[in-house]
Amino acid sequence: MAMYEYPGYVFRSTSHLANPSKVALRPSVRHSSSIGFFERVPMIAGTAVAILGALVLAGWAFNVPLVTEWKPGGVPMIPLTALCFVLAGGSLVMAVGPRQSATIEAIQQTLAALVATIAILTFYEYLRGSNPRFDLLLFGGRISQKQWYPPGRIAINSAGSLLLYALALLFIPHDRRTRDLRAQ
Repeated sequence: MAMYEYPGYVFRSTSHLANPSKVALRPSVRHSSSIGFFERVPMIAGTAVAILGALVLAGWAFNVPLVTEWKPGGVPMIPLTALCFVLAGGSLVMAVGPRQSATIEAIQQTLAALVATIAILTFYEYLRGSNPRFDLLLFGGRISQKQWYPPGRIAINSAGSLLLYALALLFIPHDRRTRDLRAQ
């Protein structure tokens, strides 16, 4: 695999791919404030997602429907989805943080694996077609009072999105070590 230098960028040959070309891996130096902004976007997004999930969990804990249902009488965010938001947001913040260590990477990978596990268990519950088991672990009594079936289950499209997001989070450390682009 050939590496090429160009002022400000590192390139890698992709001749082993179907459409050979050169791929810019990342700028080797900072060029402008706009690049700095785009380097901070994952940190901002991860923090926002984790805060949103924490607010929804607090809404369920303190029985504040305004926080769990964005419009009165609407479908609330399921507590397991909110938990996945907290875990995934925390994992993203750790993955793009300025200080990296083996411990931080292990925690980041564990958080992403928990999100993937919850998504896979949700798919299993849909395939099984039975009453929820783990869906009611968080705030089961309150969730059972809502008017949807199955109570407490993450929507299948949300579970798919969470699974793909978790897989991308799991690939980030690998990409950093091997200068690969799998997470993208």
